[in-house]
Amino acid sequence: MDANLVSKCPKVDTHRREQGFTFIEMIVALALLSVIAAIFGMGLVAAMQSYAFSRTNVDIAQKGQMAMARMVRELMELTAIERLSAEGEDTSILYRRIQPDTDGHPVLVRLRLHFNSAENQIRLDGQPPDSQSSESASDGDLLVDGVDAFSLNYYKDQNNWEFGIDGL
Repeated sequence: MDANLVSKCPKVDTHRREQGFTFIEMIVALALLSVIAAIFGMGLVAAMQSYAFSRTNVDIAQKGQMAMARMVRELMELTAIERLSAEGEDTSILYRRIQPDTDGHPVLVRLRLHFNSAENQIRLDGQPPDSQSSESASDGDLLVDGVDAFSLNYYKDQNNWEFGIDGL
């Protein structure tokens, strides 16, 4: 064979590599993708739990603020305290206040603000002014539920009220 002829022929690469990924490369890529997806999923779950916790706290705070505003209004407008109770499961204050009736005329009403630890609720019950019972005729208005503890403290200037001496 002529040496010039062999030198003019293009060289054929017998070890030419195919284009694309090998099976090992695909497995490694899928493993990395699954690790990244798991980390993202855990972050998303944590964010959703944090949102649910925040939302629950906001709801509880709003319920508490509304109940406190109602209790403050009721106690600011009272005219006389008839009975205080802080025995056993029931903490309550029985009082009178003036409020308008359905016709807009002022009438004296008897109310009881009470906490029952068995039900974990603070309620406001209305009673007729001539009733002598400390128990209410109805369940009354639910001010707030899910309360673990509730106490009432009464002050006269800088001192505590004394039962039997300060008209209670």
